Amino acid sequence: ILIAAKPTDAPTKPSLPLENDLGEMHSLVADFKHGVNASIESWRNMILGAKAKKQKTVIWSALSKAVSFLTTLRVGDAIEYATDINPQRFNKFLPITGQQIMPPSFLAQYQPDYVILMNPIYVAEVQRDLDKMGVKAKILAVGT
Repeated sequence: ILIAAKPTDAPTKPSLPLENDLGEMHSLVADFKHGVNASIESWRNMILGAKAKKQKTVIWSALSKAVSFLTTLRVGDAIEYATDINPQRFNKFLPITGQQIMPPSFLAQYQPDYVILMNPIYVAEVQRDLDKMGVKAKILAVGT
C-alpha cells in the first residue's frame, strides 16, 4: 500500500463524496446501539421466560463466544448446561458463568427445549445431530 499526501495549513475538502459521511456514520452508530440493546433484551427475555416456564435451554459450543454471550445477558443460572464436541471440555465448567460442559450425547437424556447455537453456520449440522439423538429442541442461532 502506498499513500501519497502533501501538507497544507487549510482544512481539506473530501475528494470523494463517500468521505463526507459523518452524518450517516453518526446515524449508523445510534442505530447499532439501539439494535444491540434490543437484541440483548430479546435474548434475556427468551432465556428467563423459558426458565420461568420450566423449559430447559442449553448452549452449544463451550468457547469464549458462549461466555461473552452469557456474561452480556446476565441470566444467572437460567441455563444449567453447555455442550461441546471436544472431549477435553467434558465435565468441566464455563468460566465466570459456571455452566457444566457436557458431551452432545447428554442431550438425549436431558431433552432440552432450546439449544442456543453460537454460530448459525452450523444449524443444519447440529439439527442432524439432534435428530439422530431424538432431541426435539428448537435451535436458536446467535446472529440470525
